[in-house]
Amino acid sequence: KAYMEAGCLDSVVGLAIATRPDCISDAYLDVLKEIETNYGKDIYIELGLQTVNYKTLEKINRGHTMAELIDAVLRIKRYGFNVTVHMILNLPWDSMEDTIEGAKTLSSYMPSTWLRTHLWLSGTKRVSFS
Repeated sequence: KAYMEAGCLDSVVGLAIATRPDCISDAYLDVLKEIETNYGKDIYIELGLQTVNYKTLEKINRGHTMAELIDAVLRIKRYGFNVTVHMILNLPWDSMEDTIEGAKTLSSYMPSTWLRTHLWLSGTKRVSFS
């Protein structure tokens, strides 16, 4: 809480927090709501989903599930904060169907959520996930 309040100087317009979906809790959101209310700061939260493919999430060691993402987005929305979800397109273990499913899921479960996409380019050096 002290760390968050340190970012509430008069010259600060808002706070942007990027985290994993499984790190979102009501206690954490309560602190952010208090900051928004008491200091008049805009709150932006970005969540790294990366993919809707459960096997890929496990392969890249994300440590969260799609259900945790949906829960986090719904919690954030209840508090009235802006939320952006990050997805990486063209991961080596994903298919076109995974990309389409991700778009469908995000648009149906999480309307008015921002989506930031990143593209994994074929032929680039890849990290080995063993």
